[in-house]
Amino acid sequence: MQNSIINKASYCIATGFYSGLCRTPGSAGSLVAAILVFLISTVVPVELLTETTLVLVIATFFLGIFVSNNVLSSGRFGQEIKDPKEIVIDEFAGYYISILGFAGQVIPMIIAFVLFRIFDNWKPWPISRLEQIPGGWGIMLDDIAAGIYALVLTHLIIFLRPF
Repeated sequence: MQNSIINKASYCIATGFYSGLCRTPGSAGSLVAAILVFLISTVVPVELLTETTLVLVIATFFLGIFVSNNVLSSGRFGQEIKDPKEIVIDEFAGYYISILGFAGQVIPMIIAFVLFRIFDNWKPWPISRLEQIPGGWGIMLDDIAAGIYALVLTHLIIFLRPF
């Protein structure tokens, strides 16, 4: 019984509250992450948004490894798939990284969203290498790298052209 509850909760979290079951799971998961962090930014004091976002990154990263490994070991997606498209908890962590310093700021959050989706789909080096790592670590690390790329480029864009 307890395993069943953990498996169901893991599946719900790993699929980004089922957003990973949409036709475009990565974008849907990133959008849910953006909506959640925007809602959080309306209740957290502005001076604590960066720290709050960093806590979200860390918590989502480690939770993502756990739930991804749990869902993978359940065999729900078969044994051959390393990174099932339905698992989108990695998009949450990657997007949260891409907005560090910008949570609650609509224009930078949109720029970060677009850049994160580009890097997550394009997978330039070393992102393409990181996704080869097995299990939850590989699922999470390639999106962490895409988020870092998007973060750096978003900061550069905002620095060069403040909105």
